Amino acid sequence: MNRNSVEVNRELENLFKSNFHTLTLNKISAINYFEKISNLSYNYPSVALSISMHLYTIWGLKLLFNQQQYEWYADRIKKYKELFGSPNDPGLYFISNQSFKNSPFMVEAIKKDNDYIINGMKRFVSLEPHVRYLPIYCKVKDYKGNGLGITLLIVDKNKMGVSVKEDWNSISMKDTSSNTVKFNDVLIEEKDVVFTEDVQLNNADILSYLFRLSICSVYYGIAHKSIDLVTNSCKQKIVPYSNTTLKFFPGVQFTIADMTILQETSRSQINHLCMLIDDYISQAANSKMDINITSLITKEYVLTSSEKIVNLAMKVEGISSLFDNNELSKLYMDVKASNFHPPQTDVIKEIIGKNRLGVITVFDNLNLSHFPRV
Repeated sequence: MNRNSVEVNRELENLFKSNFHTLTLNKISAINYFEKISNLSYNYPSVALSISMHLYTIWGLKLLFNQQQYEWYADRIKKYKELFGSPNDPGLYFISNQSFKNSPFMVEAIKKDNDYIINGMKRFVSLEPHVRYLPIYCKVKDYKGNGLGITLLIVDKNKMGVSVKEDWNSISMKDTSSNTVKFNDVLIEEKDVVFTEDVQLNNADILSYLFRLSICSVYYGIAHKSIDLVTNSCKQKIVPYSNTTLKFFPGVQFTIADMTILQETSRSQINHLCMLIDDYISQAANSKMDINITSLITKEYVLTSSEKIVNLAMKVEGISSLFDNNELSKLYMDVKASNFHPPQTDVIKEIIGKNRLGVITVFDNLNLSHFPRV
């Protein structure tokens, strides 16, 4: 076990002791959640990304679970520190009912009365060794209804037919241990069904919005740390052949200003998203009208800005930022993962553009009734 893994495990233990893993089982505002995750990411990006996958998932699921399900899983989380993975992304951005019915899906379910038997895999399960429960979107085989035929199920990783492939070998966010989990004829009983294939999929949209807030919080924390590191360095580093510190050079000042502008505008955008999420959860009037587009804009802007900030910090720091023992080099590797969280940039821009231009997609006709509540 390397030094970083030891630090991650130690920090996880500290989070468990402080009941951080139960944070979103309690009532919490979106801005408070952002502060908690971004502050954790400031020092432990991999831990923040991993634990946020659990936290946002149980936050969203408590709005989807029935009372019995909520009480059961909340008890397991509190008593036994059993964590949730995040749901697999259904990736249903530009599809029609017909094209979807004829397309493969990562996890397929066969319905048996009110139970399901599932096969497939879930890749990139963050903090996999510590995760017990996986919410999985499954395509129901031979579905004959009018919708997309997708059900949301909770899979206990200890069930027969569940196996793990330890294949996480990423250069970015390497300590998240995001392994693949496979399902081979796994029986899911009715009590672990969040909603059936006859329920409109967008009833679970809250999970997408909370996911986007979570990753924005993580990468905002990385950017914040980068700015602080390079600012402190500029105050101390003497320019060769002079007695002047780096902070007095206009080029450095302009670059620090660019970084600060990116960070502050990211913060403003996150604040706006937090307000919409709080309204959405409280079912405030018209809260659904722009939250999806705003959450996509926020994700795109914050994650892009975070990578720019780290790159600018390394430019100011110079060649020393490329060495393994430099903190900026570690942040540079971690921020690279920001490019791969779904939906990616090209999809986001297509969604935003179609929305602005009024191009109709399959989702325009879905039922927008509010989700069930605990």
